[in-house]
Amino acid sequence: MVVCHKIRNAPNKIVSIDVTGTVKNIHAIIVDDIIDTGNTLYTVAQELKKQGAYSVRALCTHPVFSGYAYNHLASSVLEEIIVTNTIPLEQKNNKTKVVNIAPCIFEFIKKAAVDKYRL
Repeated sequence: MVVCHKIRNAPNKIVSIDVTGTVKNIHAIIVDDIIDTGNTLYTVAQELKKQGAYSVRALCTHPVFSGYAYNHLASSVLEEIIVTNTIPLEQKNNKTKVVNIAPCIFEFIKKAAVDKYRL
């Protein structure tokens, strides 16, 4: 596991990315909660490739994709961006894949109901 720590001097302005751990000669997967402008994801992916990762992919929960995010990420070193359908995508590109989380939520609700009411 590798941790990336970003330092900002203003919103959406990254000063530096510090990587703790090594990614040399591995296939890296970035896990994040939200993609807004995509600037952090873009910058982290660049840094991981620069440090020797074979490939970089991303798993993110909420695809806000505001502003130039679609084009910015389409031109990035990311090979694949997997997001959930918690927010509908306005655009699509060949790197972005959407995962339907409805079955997962349904199973959680069903299990919670069974546990609570002993159904």
